[in-house]
Amino acid sequence: MGSVQSGAWYDKYTAPIIARFKEEVPGFNFTVEDIVGMQQLCGYDTVIRNQTNFCDVFTAEEWIDFEYGNDLMYFYSIG
Repeated sequence: MGSVQSGAWYDKYTAPIIARFKEEVPGFNFTVEDIVGMQQLCGYDTVIRNQTNFCDVFTAEEWIDFEYGNDLMYFYSIG
């Protein structure tokens, strides 16, 4: 539950990110799952290194979009 709603949002907000990343890394097939997974990993990188440059590949708005996707997931699953 919640994955349908958040999945639709993930498809929408990750599309421009995927396009941008494909320009930077031609030949690599970025997916929605790659982008969401990279954003999820960012927190771990921050904890392990006590700082991170990896998270900076995403804009502030992209972080808000990621957060909203998580909000949708939890609202529709346990909200």
